[in-house]
Amino acid sequence: RRSSDLVRFKPYLPKGINEFEIKDLRIKNDVFNVKITGKGNRIKTFSLNGKTVEDAFVKYGGGDKNIKIVME
Repeated sequence: RRSSDLVRFKPYLPKGINEFEIKDLRIKNDVFNVKITGKGNRIKTFSLNGKTVEDAFVKYGGGDKNIKIVME
């Protein structure tokens, strides 16, 4: 979900799909690389550029965003 200054993630991986990846997704002036693993609709861990963060959203600006989401 996109708003004026951030992208909020609320993924869902249905049964039978355990991994999903998007590379080089351009939003405004940023490039997003997103990898989602696991199953279900609850986020277990969310990391941005190698650092675990509490909230599943990313502000625009600052260049490339490498996001890893583990579902449960």
